[in-house]
Amino acid sequence: LWKELHNRGHNVSLFNRGKTSLRKCPRESDDDFEKRKSETTFITGDRKDVSDMTTKLSSSKYDVVYDLGGRESSDTEPLVDIFGDKVDHFVYMSSAGVYKKSLFYPHTEESEVDYNSRHKGKLNTEEMLKERGVPFTSIRPTYIYGPYNYNPIEEFFFERLDENRRICVCISPSLPFPLLFLLHFLL
Repeated sequence: LWKELHNRGHNVSLFNRGKTSLRKCPRESDDDFEKRKSETTFITGDRKDVSDMTTKLSSSKYDVVYDLGGRESSDTEPLVDIFGDKVDHFVYMSSAGVYKKSLFYPHTEESEVDYNSRHKGKLNTEEMLKERGVPFTSIRPTYIYGPYNYNPIEEFFFERLDENRRICVCISPSLPFPLLFLLHFLL
């Protein structure tokens, strides 16, 4: 996200604990990586230390705030206290794990959610954002994938494709016909 926003010409500030070393993205040159770092504002702090975070962030003005690490509403509420009335938009990383188990896919905003799921804190955060009147978007990915993913789930599929092996796909009766045809064609 940092690279994508930077490449699109946005001014980016990153707030984190600063404990993980920065890594360039695949196919990114050393010069491009150094340029991206030099054009980024880094603010070191821990979101659990609300007083310090408030001191470091409250005088800043941002158009958009991305919260990619909040698991409970208590993690995100301090950011809302700081930016809720002065941000154009708030983007919250939730999880598709909030949906109730179902045989019908894809999930939609009207799909039933499960307040007993291990991601119930994400649901509570979404509700808090609604209650506080923050203009927000909640993203509910099924899995996060890509470079440096700690859980490289997609590698299974690419390895099978590289080896010219079949990929088993569960077909749901709710899938549209063109997608069914495409899956059949790929197999």
